[in-house]
Amino acid sequence: MRLKKIGIILFVVATIYVLIFSPYGMVKIIQLRCQIHKTQTEIAILQGKKVALEYENNLLEHDTSYINYVAKEKFGIK
Repeated sequence: MRLKKIGIILFVVATIYVLIFSPYGMVKIIQLRCQIHKTQTEIAILQGKKVALEYENNLLEHDTSYINYVAKEKFGIK
């Protein structure tokens, strides 16, 4: 009877260990969720930068007053 209890306890402990620390366990799931959140944040930042660059590109292609402003500020052209 005592050997059966020890076997059950070892089985439960091993199962809990596998559920928590295995490559598909809770620790890995939490790490992956953090990485997903970080990546989504980076994507949002890059999308914002993309919109700003597209806007500036449009200005540089079509707005002569903006082109003159950039020429004065960046290149010292009068």
